[in-house]
Amino acid sequence: MVVSASNDWRCTLLGDNIRVSSHEPYPAIIEDTDLESPMMSSLIPTKTALDPMKYDYVALFMGANYCPHCRDLAPTVVKITPILEMSKRCKVIFISCDRDAENFEQSCQKIEGIDVMPYDLEKTRDMRDLFGIATIPAFMILQNKDFDESAPKVVTNARHKLTEDKNCFNFPWSQDVMPLNTVRNAISFKERIIIQGKWGRWYHLGHYANPEKPEAMYMDEHAVRIRGGVLNIITWIALMNVLFLEQKAIVYTIFPLVFFEMLTASTFGLTPIAPIGTFSSLISTIFWSEPDWKPAKPKRFAWWVGLFMVTLYFTIFSLRENINNYKVYLVMVISIFNLATWLESAAGFCIGCFIYNKFVVPAFKLEECVECKI
Repeated sequence: MVVSASNDWRCTLLGDNIRVSSHEPYPAIIEDTDLESPMMSSLIPTKTALDPMKYDYVALFMGANYCPHCRDLAPTVVKITPILEMSKRCKVIFISCDRDAENFEQSCQKIEGIDVMPYDLEKTRDMRDLFGIATIPAFMILQNKDFDESAPKVVTNARHKLTEDKNCFNFPWSQDVMPLNTVRNAISFKERIIIQGKWGRWYHLGHYANPEKPEAMYMDEHAVRIRGGVLNIITWIALMNVLFLEQKAIVYTIFPLVFFEMLTASTFGLTPIAPIGTFSSLISTIFWSEPDWKPAKPKRFAWWVGLFMVTLYFTIFSLRENINNYKVYLVMVISIFNLATWLESAAGFCIGCFIYNKFVVPAFKLEECVECKI
C-alpha cells in the first residue's frame, strides 16, 4: 500500500503509515508487510490509525531496548493501553529510540499489542528535539486535532503519572497545553540551582536529579563546554611555560587549581565544590536560560582520566632532574589535555566519554550512555 506524503502533522511526525499490532481490527485496509515478524504486524495509514472521530489524544511511548527504565515501564504501558484506547479515547503509539533494527524488534516484543511507528531513527531524533526530551522513557500526551498546524499541541509528559495512576482516573493528567521544547528543559533559576524533593543530594546543587533515574545525576552541557574552554586556556599557559617561560611559580599555581578541580568534579560533579565548574555554571546561566542536561557518569569518568593526566604532568615535573628530555614528556601530556579540552569546548566531543562508551561499557558490561549522543 502506497500512501502519498502529507503536510498533516500526524504524517510529518510519525510517517505516512503505522505498524499495527496483529489484534487491531482493520480488515479492509490491512496490508501484511512482514509475516515473519514477532508481532505479525501490518501497516495502515497514519491518518486512519489516529482517526479524530475515534481518538481525542495520542500517547507516544518513547523507549529503547538498552534502557532498563524503559523495560520496567513497558508492562505498565501495555496494561493501561486498552484503558486509554477504549475508555479515554487516547491512541498509544510506541516510538523506538533503539540504535539498530534488531534492538527495535526486541523492543516491539516487549510492548506487543501496541501500535508502533516504523523504525526511523531520524524521525525519533526530530521528535525528541521537538518535544525537548532529554531522557527516556517518555510518555507524551498530544492533542489529536489541528492537523494543519506544523506541530501537535503537547498536553504533558506523563511518564511519572503512569505508575501513580495505573487506572488512568486522572487522564490526561494535565489540561494545560505545554509549549514545545519545554517539556523537560525549561526550569526556573531556583530549580536550576537548588534540587528539590527526595532525589537530590547536597552535592547535586546546580545539577539535575532526574526522578525517572533517581540513581543518576545530570549536568548542564553548556557549563561543561565553558569549563572545557577555561581549562583549554590553562593548558596553553602550561605549554608556553614549558617551552619558553620555565617558571616554577606557574606550575605551583596551575597544578593545585586543576588537580582540585578534577578531583572535586569527578567526585561530586560540576558544582558546587569544583571552582572552575561552578564559575562555568554561573556563566552559562547568563547566556542560556535553559540548561542542556546530559548524564554526569561519562563526564565524571572523563574527569578521572583528566585527574590522572594532571598528576602525571606534576610527577614528571617533580622528577625532571632524573628524566632525560623531560620537556618532551611534559609537552606530550599537555598536548593531549589541550586537545581534549579544545574538542570539549569547540566541538562538544568528549574523548573521555568516547572511551567510556567504546571500551569501559563493553568491558564491564555497563549500560551505554546513549543520551550523551543525542
